[in-house]
Amino acid sequence: MEDFYDRTRRLIGVGAMERLRKAAVLVVGLGGVGGHLAENLVRAGVGTLGLCDCDRIEESNMNRQILAVSHTLGMYKTRAAAQRFLSINGDLILREHPFRLTEKTLPELQVESYDYIADAIDDVGAKILLIREASQRGIPVISAMGAGNKTDPTRFRIASVGATHTCPLARVLRKELRSVGLSDVPVLFSDEVPPERDEAETTGVTASISYMPAVAGSLIAGRILMDLIKK
Repeated sequence: MEDFYDRTRRLIGVGAMERLRKAAVLVVGLGGVGGHLAENLVRAGVGTLGLCDCDRIEESNMNRQILAVSHTLGMYKTRAAAQRFLSINGDLILREHPFRLTEKTLPELQVESYDYIADAIDDVGAKILLIREASQRGIPVISAMGAGNKTDPTRFRIASVGATHTCPLARVLRKELRSVGLSDVPVLFSDEVPPERDEAETTGVTASISYMPAVAGSLIAGRILMDLIKK
């Protein structure tokens, strides 16, 4: 009978499987991208996972967020994620942080205890804070740019933030990071030009579709997993 990791072990080998089991990854932001990202890490065998998000699940999340189902509505995303992920792997070590990332709350994350950090936050200030902290401590970090207002999953790229283009969020992040001496941070961005929408459909809410955050989160998870395996 196959065990939980048998098929993954057949692909990457016993040694790589053990490296993933011993690895600790922090995922900050558990929305469309972050939820899919975190679940891919769990299913691949990462042994310790930190989860940080201050939001609760709302009905508007259900079109794209893997944590959003009828019975999780109103729950903190960290709690919904913890329940889901422990139902996948009961041996997973989980650390829940149901708060907004700020200068004040940053120490509670104990960033130094992680081997890798995934930034899936939608707040630029918090992204800068997390990336700076990771960089100062020499911890690998990868940052997600926007997956909204786009429809073509083949246009996602992982590159240094200094090499990004087209994406408005990447442009802002690139400028802010450059001002603090950082330009070589890996990010996932899309080079797709957003489709034009009828003015009546534009309400200030970011438009989205189910598969785009899932693809973005999976690509980031793949990058993290391959880096951990190589390490």
